[in-house]
Amino acid sequence: MKQKFKLKISVLSIALLFCSVRVLAQHVEHGGKHVDDIANEEHHHDHDHSSPIHSHDDFNKYFLAVHGITLFNATNVLNDRFENPDGATKQWNATASLPLFATAFGFGITDKTKIFAKIEFEHGGIGGHQHAGEHGHEAHVGLEKSGAVVLERVYLLHKFSENFNLRVGKLAMPIGQMYLAHEPITYRATLQGRADGNIIPHEWQEIGFSLFGDITPAWSYQLYCVTGLDADYFSQENFVSEGKQSRFERNFYSTPAFVGRIDYKGIDNLNIGLTGYYGNTDLNSQDQTQARRNISVTLAELSVVYKTNKLHAVSNVILGNATNTEKLDAPIAQQAMAATVELGYNLNSKNPINGLWLFGRVDYSNPIYKMPNGIVGDVCAKETSITGGINYFLNSSVAIKAEYFHRLVGNENINNEQGVSVGAVFSFVPVNK
Repeated sequence: MKQKFKLKISVLSIALLFCSVRVLAQHVEHGGKHVDDIANEEHHHDHDHSSPIHSHDDFNKYFLAVHGITLFNATNVLNDRFENPDGATKQWNATASLPLFATAFGFGITDKTKIFAKIEFEHGGIGGHQHAGEHGHEAHVGLEKSGAVVLERVYLLHKFSENFNLRVGKLAMPIGQMYLAHEPITYRATLQGRADGNIIPHEWQEIGFSLFGDITPAWSYQLYCVTGLDADYFSQENFVSEGKQSRFERNFYSTPAFVGRIDYKGIDNLNIGLTGYYGNTDLNSQDQTQARRNISVTLAELSVVYKTNKLHAVSNVILGNATNTEKLDAPIAQQAMAATVELGYNLNSKNPINGLWLFGRVDYSNPIYKMPNGIVGDVCAKETSITGGINYFLNSSVAIKAEYFHRLVGNENINNEQGVSVGAVFSFVPVNK
């Protein structure tokens, strides 16, 4: 029965991808604007389609933005599938959470030199965990709020010309869905998909510098030299996703990583990007007594983004390679991959400010695609998520979202995961001068 169900889900996924290609091929509306762009144009002088996450750099004197998500969901994902032999439970439970509240701000020192920063409060802010202890005959139990406050980005920006510019500081890496559609109103699901975060850091920032600019009106480039990954935190379940150094106080730079991205934006509403990443992890370990293992990481991504009043399409494929992974205490895969396609159709395209979007999303990740010889990966790490739902925009900055997801796990002997979510999201720029 489960095999037949999985086959049906696979057929539906293929049909969704096929229909998206047909619709995109038939949709010739180069003059249309997407609600995301309308929201940005209300506050920005020049929305940069080649670098969606950097659209806020277009302010002159000062800038302030706020973003947030309130989420209600019911799911059977109540335990860790890697530790529970049955996988997801048969019981469902409901939760309410504040996954994100963020504020971004910037100051223009001159017309060409600016400072930008973004702070995120995740799940209500800073906190800890539940703990218990004993003092004499008296037991003490403390309850602390779980969450985090993260300085997501902070950098100095200087614009030399249209062709050559500089960012220095804590920078977002130009790879993954978080880069392609970062703010809550720019993607259709209630939360960002899981696929990228199963092989690379979900929200990936590193410290370093970046050179960027336009090659021609249709082509742009970005080059980065940033802190590399720490292989001690790689895992079979998540490939290199836990390896970013930016979460530590010490960020080693002796073996930096090099990142390049090129974007084509010569067709209205369409952006095609190609990203490459290379970094050796030697000397990046927080344990500096660690022997050199010559573990290097190479990543490549192809992304396609197409947005109009009627259509929303955000897709990417990431391939990862790691060398000498058998030298790790817990060896990880030599190759991993992830792919995402999110498609939306606006039923109210004549009034894009109050868009009514139907959407479908497919996320696939395989962090154990090719293991070292003689090592068997845990198939629980592989997953395919199918998500469908609806968005209603109250205005260009606020939306109500609802969705259902079904996640197929690589281990056919355990229960699959599913759930429903309803959320309210906002991305608002009250100050931009």
